Amino acid sequence: MDDDYRLTESCEPFGNISEKKQVLMNEIKNAHPRAKDIHKIVSENTGEFKSKFLKVYCYRCAYCGTSIRINVKSQFEIDHFIPKTSKRFRSETDAGFIGNLVLACHTCNHNKSNFELSESSQEILNPDLEKIKKIYYRDDMFYIRVSQDASQEAIDFYKKLELGRETCRIDYLLLSMMELRDKIENNDSLKCQLNEKIEFLCLKRNIMT
Repeated sequence: MDDDYRLTESCEPFGNISEKKQVLMNEIKNAHPRAKDIHKIVSENTGEFKSKFLKVYCYRCAYCGTSIRINVKSQFEIDHFIPKTSKRFRSETDAGFIGNLVLACHTCNHNKSNFELSESSQEILNPDLEKIKKIYYRDDMFYIRVSQDASQEAIDFYKKLELGRETCRIDYLLLSMMELRDKIENNDSLKCQLNEKIEFLCLKRNIMT
């Protein structure tokens, strides 16, 4: 299993997100040769490019790992990793380049809002890159935690996104149980028991959100 707090034991790894984004960007250029604000294109919920952007991230939130198996497409949003309010950008359009766009569930995107990391922390906490996997991890109870050697900014980012929230744990458990159920063959009784547990957790989650 990839040592990534966002991934359950059997799920597909994210792979090289930057490469997949570049492939998608080439498609967007062919369809919209004059487009400058890519955020507008991939944010259209009924458009083909939002679905393709979700596929880049294996249909998972880049911050907490929740999946389209739990959240519908409209509950996934396109986050500006460096916020569009940053002084680094002259306009909102400048912030909308594909390398700055990240797939996020509504909760993570809403919580993060315009939180801006320092340039040194951006490289470490960018969910498209590898270093973030060494900063956050799952504990024995499946909560997302912060590593002991994390910087204060990484701790602040964790708190801002509320990555320790109960729904992150429930989503991880739900996905793990769904994956286990998918593997079961010739045991309807066990599948039925798992379905009951999944239904219970889904109800608990929906009450909380």
